[in-house]
Amino acid sequence: MKRSCLILTILLYLCLSTLAQTKDTLPAQNPYAKLYYSRSDIEQLKRTADSLNLKYLECVPNPLYHSLPQTEGTVVTLSGVKKEDKPKLEDLLKKGATLQEIRAAELSIIEDSAHVLIAYENSYDQRRKQMVTTIYSGDAKRITNQELSDLFSPSDTWMYVSHFWNDKYSFVAWRRDHSFSSIQLPVEYAKMIQYVDCMVDPCISITLYDQREEGATNESLKKLVTYMMLKNPRPADLGDDPNLTLSDYNYLYNDLKTNARTRELFDGAIKEAIEKRIGNETLELLADGRYSPDTLLLLKRIRQVVGFCSMDNAPSLHTRDIAKLAAQTHQWPVFIRSHLDIMNDRFQRNSDASYGKVIRGTHFPELELLDIPVQQLLLGTVFWASDLAEGHYWGNIGRLGRAFTESAHAADFEKQVLKCMQDDSLDPINRCLFFMLYTSYCFELKDTAASSEKIAALKADAAAYPEYISRTIHKLH
Repeated sequence: MKRSCLILTILLYLCLSTLAQTKDTLPAQNPYAKLYYSRSDIEQLKRTADSLNLKYLECVPNPLYHSLPQTEGTVVTLSGVKKEDKPKLEDLLKKGATLQEIRAAELSIIEDSAHVLIAYENSYDQRRKQMVTTIYSGDAKRITNQELSDLFSPSDTWMYVSHFWNDKYSFVAWRRDHSFSSIQLPVEYAKMIQYVDCMVDPCISITLYDQREEGATNESLKKLVTYMMLKNPRPADLGDDPNLTLSDYNYLYNDLKTNARTRELFDGAIKEAIEKRIGNETLELLADGRYSPDTLLLLKRIRQVVGFCSMDNAPSLHTRDIAKLAAQTHQWPVFIRSHLDIMNDRFQRNSDASYGKVIRGTHFPELELLDIPVQQLLLGTVFWASDLAEGHYWGNIGRLGRAFTESAHAADFEKQVLKCMQDDSLDPINRCLFFMLYTSYCFELKDTAASSEKIAALKADAAAYPEYISRTIHKLH
């Protein structure tokens, strides 16, 4: 019996010793292993970020930003308006008729009406070369926007837009309760907006694709393909825009190694692509390893990628390549904007359902490795203001809520967002935006018990919030 105990004791000692040695000899976890960017690139970006932070300290100490002009009012959807009745209904709206009077006129069906927050913003439409007005309306559940074709003067009458469909008109109309007013944002929040413009240059665009060049032909690329087909025939119609196949790529990849004429034509195609801003994915692939990262980055930026559907990750992969090349070439303005686009899932897609968004990551940890105040930066992209710089970066509330669930400082995030929601010195629209951010964060938490607990705490404290937030809190489940 004693011998058995001794053997068991020795075996237990050996197991514990082995575990201890294994623990000691395990390599330290590499925080860069699963990230887009290398350690050296991150370190260089950190130095750039440090210099921008110093620049931020030299900015205007008390920046001024003002809320969108806003008030409370009524929004109504009217449908089933006949062509001959449209002028009559417009006349009622222009005279400021009440909902009861509109209903009594029997010119339309009142599909929906609600008491909401209403705000507006005047801006210049570059495409149409004219000033337009965008109306925002809603509450802490949802804020929608509708563009009016021209400027309007706020008055007691209805503002409205109409649409024609199936021989009938439908209207969306807004009427304010009180005059529109705008307030100065508190300095604490103004500094957060200012920090965004310091770190994310409003003047920089990731894409250098020029829509005016759409349909233009890269003549040098045509020459390259024509020359290739003489040596490597294939049954294809060349047309104005050469369609390079995978076999073409494989052939050119090898031919570029030994054929001086192919290299000459290829160099010409690269040069013309950059000059005319005509992107081509095959040129990008062939240029990899033959041209500098700066040139590769330029080739990526002149090509626009549009996703076909929710599951098409081509736009995000293309932007990821841009972000990686910007990191390698230490081009901070391009890097930070492209990485934020990945985080906010800001890409063009022909369709985009919610199930597709779930599978796309936020890549929040990469930002935290830069040793910048990430919370200040990202929360600064949430605010709406009437005097933001053109090109100011706005965040996607749904994506940001999900991103902060991955933060090592989630508790600080919760504290700051709740403060914004409860701050009476902040305008109603922005308080609603931060409420939507917080609920997005709660519902994205992987810990369902923690999510339920936070929603329950909101409901218990609903009376502390204004009516346009509390009525939405009561509907949460």
